[in-house]
This record gives sequence, C-alpha cells and structure tokens, in this order.
Amino acid sequence: MIRSLFLLVMFLGISGYAQQRPLFGLDGGLSVAFQEWESSSDLRTNVRGPRMGLLIAANMEFYHEEQLSLVTELAYVQKGSSLDMQVLDPNQPGFSEGVVPILYSVDYVHWWAAAKIKANWERLQPYVFIGPRLDIQVSPPVELPVASPIRTKLLFGSTFGGGLQYLPKSRNYVFFVQGNLLYDFREMHSAANGNQPVSVRVRNVAVGLTAGVKTRIIFDR
Repeated sequence: MIRSLFLLVMFLGISGYAQQRPLFGLDGGLSVAFQEWESSSDLRTNVRGPRMGLLIAANMEFYHEEQLSLVTELAYVQKGSSLDMQVLDPNQPGFSEGVVPILYSVDYVHWWAAAKIKANWERLQPYVFIGPRLDIQVSPPVELPVASPIRTKLLFGSTFGGGLQYLPKSRNYVFFVQGNLLYDFREMHSAANGNQPVSVRVRNVAVGLTAGVKTRIIFDR
C-alpha cells in the first residue's frame, strides 16, 4: 500500500512538472518531538518530555489547479524524547539496578509527497495537505543501558498539516507559514535487559512549525 502511494505521487509529480513550472521553496523552524514506547515487563520506560529541535526543508509544488496541487519535501528534522529506563541486574534476575535518565536523540532526513487543497482566494490562502513519508536516520544509534541498542534506520509514516500562504501581486513569490504532524508507524525491536530478552515498540511523533518562501523565478528561461 505504501509503495503504491509513493509510485502514484511520483507519477503525478513528473506529469505536473511537464505541464507547468513548479514552485521551489525553502522553509525552516521548530520541531517538537516525542515518542510512544511500549515494552515487555522486563524493560520499563517512562517518557518525561519532548525533544525540541530543528526542521529545515526544501520543497517543490507541482500540478497546479485552482484548489489542488502536489507538494514534495526533502527535510532534516530532529526527533526523540527524554525518558527514564529501568535497568535490570544481569547477576540477579528480577532485581533492578535503578532508573537511568536518557535523552533519546535521533536525527532524520525525510521525504514526503502530499496532496494540497487550498482556498481559491485572491491574496491570503489557507490550505491543508496529507501524504505518505519516508525517514532515513542520519544520526548515530542511541546507546541504551541494555545489551543490544535499539536501531531504527528506515521508517515509514505520514504527514498531515495546514498553513496560510500569501501571494503578492507579481505572483512570482509565495510566502507561507505552516504546521504539520509527522506520525511514524510503529517499529518492533528486540534487545536484552540484564539476562532477559525484551521486545520494544517505539513510535516517533513530531509537530513541525515552519515559515518560508517559494518562487518560480529560477525556472524562468
């Protein structure tokens, strides 16, 4: 299903590029990220708070209709959370060595493609967008106080958001502010805590708040 969606949006993007000049944009801002942890009873975790980080992106907008277009984005985003993890004593099964505070910091380069629906107003145009997303981890694995560190290199997810764009009279530029929810599908991991095998499900969730500008000028001949 995910592969089919990616192939569909890639086809629409190529056909849109052939029909019209795309908008190229840059934006940046804040990422507020947290995680959902589910683990077996031998690995107890408690998420204490979010990780505040950066989100820097380049994007293109194709296939322009009055109220519909296709947007693709390549971005660097910082995710993770602050959490407490209980560590078991490998020499005394069932006994704990204590709780260890951890800053779980992971950085990704992500690509997403989304359908964008906008109001057909003269200058200020609110819009919403939704589509599939692919994340590639570019930061080193987070070392945890368990025998096997949890490693996630490739993630699939979705992005959903909205914003407000302003079109000057020249229409060569588009200024915008937007927010989006970056929601990952769950990843299953296996590790060991003390002498006990453990299973872990981790889901990244982040909210991005950015501002930027798009232009058609660089595509003029």
